[in-house]
Amino acid sequence: MSTPFPGENDPVPALLSDDDYGTFASLDTDYFLAAAGDRIRQYLGWHLFPSLTTTRLCYLSGDGTILLPTRHLTAVVQVSPPWPGASAIDETAYTFDERGWISFLPMSYGFAPTPTSADLWPLDTVRLFDAYRKHEARMNVTFTHGYSQIPPTVAAVGYELVMRALEKPAGVAQQVQAGPYQFRFGEFGLVLTNDQKNRLSQYMLPSLT
Repeated sequence: MSTPFPGENDPVPALLSDDDYGTFASLDTDYFLAAAGDRIRQYLGWHLFPSLTTTRLCYLSGDGTILLPTRHLTAVVQVSPPWPGASAIDETAYTFDERGWISFLPMSYGFAPTPTSADLWPLDTVRLFDAYRKHEARMNVTFTHGYSQIPPTVAAVGYELVMRALEKPAGVAQQVQAGPYQFRFGEFGLVLTNDQKNRLSQYMLPSLT
């Protein structure tokens, strides 16, 4: 079944299907492992694992620092202005921190009369005729990031989510009572507790807004 999506002209496939529900209802371990991994990545704001090389158009902060969408940066392959034909910035002009940002080193400034020669650090309000457009404070960055192995803390939280999801039936009941005995359920589904969020906090991507 396909239905129109708000704001879209063409119909899109249904988000859920009978087959997916059958897999969910059968308590398929692979299904819940994938779902728990997606939930953790959604909360952290980046992929975490494995190590990947990617190219992103990234904004620059006021002092020229480039903040990357990662918490484990292992290599910066190239930094270049976003317009066609621009030269890559000399790799000796910047350093990077594995926590996810690029800082530029002090250098002698000069004019960059054409976009193809804009290989100097672009953010300098004194250089009023610099070819770098100050309202386009962005850079194309090719970088490698992510862990080669899943951090044990993250894996433990993921397995806890799966165990809880598999052990508790879906439903609206919050507690069960049989005679003098009473059992109160925790939250259903793949819901991160405050303790789990605290353990994941060191891997969480800071908000850039």
